[in-house]
Amino acid sequence: MSIRIVNIVATADLGQPVDLKEVARIHHTIHGPEIYGGRVAYLKTPTMHGKTTIFTSGKLISVGTTSRQDAELDVVLLAEVADVEAVEDGVRAGVARHGGVLTNDGLGA
Repeated sequence: MSIRIVNIVATADLGQPVDLKEVARIHHTIHGPEIYGGRVAYLKTPTMHGKTTIFTSGKLISVGTTSRQDAELDVVLLAEVADVEAVEDGVRAGVARHGGVLTNDGLGA
């Protein structure tokens, strides 16, 4: 018997509400009132390994990755995007700043 990891689900919490209209301005983000009443946004960039969902509450869910490291990078990427000061070109720098590792609070090392 062989076991293959095909879908990691990771969660994080920014600990503060998020303005999804601001997040939706970032390229590759899907957000609109027709999706759960506008209470969620999705991010899937060409460099991400899965898809990450962000809620107005600041909670994040990453699905579709095949390793913990990829899930953590995707969640950190969206956490950086949710910080409205981040811009697309600077998002990867934020991941490097966090070392690609999440702590229990979901905000990185």
